[in-house]
Amino acid sequence: MSRSLFLTIVAIIALLFGGMMFLSPSTAASAFKMTGNNETAILFRVLGATVLPLALLNFLVRNHPASATLKAILWTNVAIHVLSLGVDSWIAATGQLPIAGVAPGIAAHIFIALGSFIYIQRMETT
Repeated sequence: MSRSLFLTIVAIIALLFGGMMFLSPSTAASAFKMTGNNETAILFRVLGATVLPLALLNFLVRNHPASATLKAILWTNVAIHVLSLGVDSWIAATGQLPIAGVAPGIAAHIFIALGSFIYIQRMETT
């Protein structure tokens, strides 16, 4: 898969997750097997407002040539998704949410973190 296609897929995943959290926090709560309330709605909207610009960033750089800046963006993807994978895994391991509630996020985190790391390793910059 080309780096451009990978970053497009990353942008779409972020758009779907971020859009759901921002526009329909009750749907996000239900998808994550949580009880929706005013507090979770606030948190989901804040998280969605953070994820949506990341979708835009990944989409905007999808066709950029190899550079230190693109590498920094990919490292940011790795950091975000490794940390989020840790949190989601901890949540499931401690029984705070069922694995079914965090499994889609875990899959996305692994795909994006691993893919970003692979493209960092392949990138030659000066």
